Amino acid sequence: NTFKLRIRNKHGSPHQFVVSVTPKGLFGTVVQGQKGGTVTVPADKTGSHELFVTAFRGSTAANAGLTDIRIWIEDMATRERVYRDTVFNGKGR
Repeated sequence: NTFKLRIRNKHGSPHQFVVSVTPKGLFGTVVQGQKGGTVTVPADKTGSHELFVTAFRGSTAANAGLTDIRIWIEDMATRERVYRDTVFNGKGR
């Protein structure tokens, strides 16, 4: 599954943000063009990124129709966190 992310940095310096998905242990995540789940957004800018979420082979999420997930974004400088609830589309959809 692919999700479009827009991360706004309202600070006067570049900030790093970590992207993750819960529930933990069911999914692998990759932010396009990034190593790990960390992205840097320049000062006073909005970063646009694609998040790829895959369910681990044989997991309940891979075989189910829809699985509720939460996408978390954390500012590593301020430790502020935000989330968005959505669904993962598995094979059973």
